[in-house]
Amino acid sequence: MIDLNPIQPICIAGEWRAGGGDLYESLYPATGEAVARLHAASLEDVEEAMAGAHRAFRESGWAQRKPHERATVLYRIAALIRERSEELAQLQRL
Repeated sequence: MIDLNPIQPICIAGEWRAGGGDLYESLYPATGEAVARLHAASLEDVEEAMAGAHRAFRESGWAQRKPHERATVLYRIAALIRERSEELAQLQRL
């Protein structure tokens, strides 16, 4: 039988995998039906994610960019989020 609601992975240090914490279900509020299942991150997962983020910050060149260069990138990201706000809102409702 096909599992139509597989356990969703989480991204830890650039790698998608199951978290090491408890299993949770995300419920659709209108029906109470489970629409997603995932393992929460464990303390070890969080520590690994933080180390990966710090490593990426140091090695990506982002830390060496001038503040106005970083601002330009962040403003562009904000504009893209605004442009897709309706789609993002629909995804968040799931």
